[in-house]
Amino acid sequence: MKGVYNELKRRNVFRVAVTYAVAAWIVAQVAGLSADAFGAPPWVMQMIITALIIGFLPAVVVAWAFELTPEGIRRERDLEDRETVSRYTAKRLDIAVIILLLLAIGLIVGDRYLSRPAPPAPMVAESIEDWQLDSIAVLPFADFSPERDQAWLGEGIADTLLHALAQVDDLRVSARSSSFAYRERQADVATIGRELGVATVLEGSVQRFGERLRVSAQLVRTDTQAQLFSRTFERELDDIFAIQDEIAAAVTEALLGSTRPAPAATARTAAEVYDLYLEGRQLWQERTAESVRLAVDRLERAVAADPNYAPAHAELATALLFKVFYADVELVEVRASVERHIDRALTLDRDNALAWAARGHLLEQLELPDQALDALLRAEALDPGNANIQIWTGNRFFELSRFAEAARRFERALELDPLNGFVRRRYITVLGNLNSQDPRIERIARDSVRLFPDDPSSWFGLIRLVSNQDRPDEVILIAYEAHQLFPDNGYFPAWMSSNLNSLGFAEASEYWGQQARELRADRDDWVGHALLRSDPEEHLARSHELYEAQGNIQLPNLLLSLRINGKHEEGYERFKARFAELEPRLEAGDATLEDYGLLVEGAIVARKMGDNEMAERATQLFADKVDEVRDLGIFGDFVIPDLYIAMMRQDFDLASELLETAPQSSLTFLEFLLTIDPVYTDLAAMPVGAGIIARAQDRRQQQADRLRAEAPPEVLQPEG
Repeated sequence: MKGVYNELKRRNVFRVAVTYAVAAWIVAQVAGLSADAFGAPPWVMQMIITALIIGFLPAVVVAWAFELTPEGIRRERDLEDRETVSRYTAKRLDIAVIILLLLAIGLIVGDRYLSRPAPPAPMVAESIEDWQLDSIAVLPFADFSPERDQAWLGEGIADTLLHALAQVDDLRVSARSSSFAYRERQADVATIGRELGVATVLEGSVQRFGERLRVSAQLVRTDTQAQLFSRTFERELDDIFAIQDEIAAAVTEALLGSTRPAPAATARTAAEVYDLYLEGRQLWQERTAESVRLAVDRLERAVAADPNYAPAHAELATALLFKVFYADVELVEVRASVERHIDRALTLDRDNALAWAARGHLLEQLELPDQALDALLRAEALDPGNANIQIWTGNRFFELSRFAEAARRFERALELDPLNGFVRRRYITVLGNLNSQDPRIERIARDSVRLFPDDPSSWFGLIRLVSNQDRPDEVILIAYEAHQLFPDNGYFPAWMSSNLNSLGFAEASEYWGQQARELRADRDDWVGHALLRSDPEEHLARSHELYEAQGNIQLPNLLLSLRINGKHEEGYERFKARFAELEPRLEAGDATLEDYGLLVEGAIVARKMGDNEMAERATQLFADKVDEVRDLGIFGDFVIPDLYIAMMRQDFDLASELLETAPQSSLTFLEFLLTIDPVYTDLAAMPVGAGIIARAQDRRQQQADRLRAEAPPEVLQPEG
């Protein structure tokens, strides 16, 4: 036995074996990297590794039978000086082993350090130890399949992971629409962390080969770009849900510790049903008539294929309701189907948050506000990381004038989903109506235009906000820029017309007004103030039409027009009837914003008719709400609500004091009140009133001069 060992050693068989093993490891590593880069199927690596294993035995046999000599490879039995040749071969093999080992070390070091980008400077001044790994964005998994036809699968895996992780306490998960925005936007991990405000990013890839599936997932810190884990799963396609559960559990362990409970397992269904479900869920969130119709089609096919898949029933109920909201479908046409799918979803899964949210929407449409709020609050409790549910619950609170609860939901929704255009628009519209002077809201509005320039709604939000800040020159410039992008949209010429009129550009206003009419801009109020100035009687006729068409939401406008036209008795009778219905809700703090707006006109007309008791009750209810809102820090130094209260009580001393402190942004509106509304006639005759009118005229002149200097010629001289 010793002789055989010595002979193997003399013939360098052991050296050849070591050299082959090191070389085979290097080949396997390089092949693995290449396979990942080119999306090679799993069998490619399997064949390479099998060939390397099989090749070991021939290499050993060749080492036994042949020797490497200065003249080349020769059979061992033909050599005369075997010892010298063996030493020559051994030296060459030793050199080869050293070179191969150096290459192996280089591969290890390169994979660990050199292939990663240098970490950026930390986003905040916290130390690495203090960085809180309590937030995550889940990006769509890249499609590395041979045909590149599995993008839906990559998105579906990411979407399901996102939903599962959102159920974990103490973990904030960026919403789908924000995370998935990076399908089209190129950004590194540090940028994603900064834009979404998250500490970690989960990214990965999918490869499908027939019924086999390979999923790779990496969890990366956004401050250092260090990987917290990187794993690959290879299973049958039917095991996709098990893979998702394993990844979710691994993320939870990495971020929050192994003692935390793993996310609940996701509901199971067939792959083709899951595909339809994912497509339908994405479509209704686009919020267009066509997209919600397509969503209903996909989800109806999903529930037909698997009647026991609760998520599809909940999504279908929501999509059907969105046909009412966005596709001009009457509720009576879909109500039975909505109720059936909500009930089925909750029968299968009592804790399905979206089904509860859909129930809240339905109850709201049925004018059952208390039950609607209860359902939405239950949905919120079940899925607190869902930005849509936060917005819907915030809307409900806002409509009940519970502004603190509403503001909290809108802030949370924006935190969860900062790249969601709908969330941004709702935030701007609601909180901008409460205090348009808040600089945070304008920053968000301008950023929305930058992020979503192809969405007219982004421009609408910015224009409304700037308009509420009494900056008509800027409104005109922004609206014209938007008009270039959307020449068939009549709203932008309408805004230009009304604001050009306010700055004294009558001919340009008429031109753009004609453009708006030709494009059928269906805005009830776009010439409202101008019409009230020039023809109060026509304004009253139009106000009656709007009230008949839209009901009590237009009652404040109708009361204003009635009062300015001297029809106090009609206004008083209308207000008295409505106030009798509203007073219990107003006292409970559950009235809508429009209802509180009604109190201003109602108190003034009641006092005109000598009903001081009703006028004071209305005034106090309004004042209590203003105090409540101001305590939230929403109104800031906005004086208009206080001026309304003063005029509701006919307190001219307080009104004049308030006018002296009026900010620039309120001047035009105040001038309108002082020159058009008879209630303010006495105030307008005071020095402070005259001063407001003069300041407003000076401001408009400055804005007109700026517009002349900065506007393109076709804005002010469109036909010349």
